[in-house]
Amino acid sequence: MIVTKFEIHHCRKFLAIFIFLLFPAHSLYAQFDGGEGSESDPWQISTVEQLQSIAEYLDAHFILTSDIDASSTAEWNDGLGFEPIGDQSSRFSGSLDGNGYIITGLTINRVDENYAGLFGASQNAALQNIHLLSADITARNIVGGLAGAMSGGTIEESSVTGTIFGERSVGGLTGELSQGEIRASYSAAAITGSWNVGGISGSAHASKIVDVYSLSNVTGEHYNVGGLAGMVMAEGFESDDFIAGLISGSFAAGSVEGDQEAGGLIGSVEWAVPVSGNEKHNHQHHSKLQSAEENTLITSYWDSVATGQPFAIGSEHPWENFDVDTIGLHTDQMSGHNAYIFMLDLDFIDTWKLTSGYPVLSWQEPDDVVEIPNVPRIIAESDNINFGVSGIGIEKSIHFTIKNTGNTNLNVNLSIS
Repeated sequence: MIVTKFEIHHCRKFLAIFIFLLFPAHSLYAQFDGGEGSESDPWQISTVEQLQSIAEYLDAHFILTSDIDASSTAEWNDGLGFEPIGDQSSRFSGSLDGNGYIITGLTINRVDENYAGLFGASQNAALQNIHLLSADITARNIVGGLAGAMSGGTIEESSVTGTIFGERSVGGLTGELSQGEIRASYSAAAITGSWNVGGISGSAHASKIVDVYSLSNVTGEHYNVGGLAGMVMAEGFESDDFIAGLISGSFAAGSVEGDQEAGGLIGSVEWAVPVSGNEKHNHQHHSKLQSAEENTLITSYWDSVATGQPFAIGSEHPWENFDVDTIGLHTDQMSGHNAYIFMLDLDFIDTWKLTSGYPVLSWQEPDDVVEIPNVPRIIAESDNINFGVSGIGIEKSIHFTIKNTGNTNLNVNLSIS
């Protein structure tokens, strides 16, 4: 019997189709260690190649099962490095649980591209327990360690160290954060940009940044440079309903350098007041918004020595109807037992730990943990704060009461200037 080349070709083609139909799941999901990509059974990742493969399934769910050495990405794509997962038109909308494991040496070198980070752009994504160690990320605009642009969604219990470089909207965790939340996370990366440069996020629009800290050295060549955020846009309505750019229970303790509008916590703040109909937002430095419980913009701290910044916010605004509860401290006031006494907005029972240096988050495991001291914590509750801007700084008129939250006697010597 003579078998022609034509028959052999079609036999091989039929065999390939048969194998694909017989084992579809294996051929599609072989690049992951296990799982189905669902919330209850996420795909399992243990290599940097598998990490890159997330880009093929932008709405799926993933979990790390081991530490990942990503240093080889420096040679990928002819030196461009790791390709950020998701972009402006196709955003990541699933979840990644780092499971406490560490990704070391992730490298992105895309100086002519925007939207760079482990995730280039995300939409309502859930990122948690992700830790980038010694990351090296360079791009043009909208650059962050975990996400270039994050719209909605959350980042929780995550961290970034290394170097992050760009021009506009450059941050330790995100470049741009819009209507999202960052909680219980930190950055200790060296961050350099031109404007909208921040230790946690380059810019934050109607978002919440809660229980975070930055030890990042932040450098902005031009303006909007902050220890936590370069620019915060607060958004609200002329009613009791209010959505604000909120930063609370946090601190910054890295150097902050900028040519204009540089602050220990935030470079600048802008109010955006949506109006009725299809009209665009009315951006203005202050608004006629009604007072609401959520109108507190900041309850956080900065190391005025380490940051080199005398004020929390670099820009000058009249804070009408808004509480700006900020305190600049010295390094020794934010270290050891003193942090418990001076940093009253930090919850040292459930969220933070005292160390011999700056406080850390409860999920971290430092070697120098210290016990909570048996001393009173003094809380000054203000019932009226009026802000005015003079030529040399911020003037305050404050009425307050003092409470002792500890279990020892309290003597107060008060000096106000």
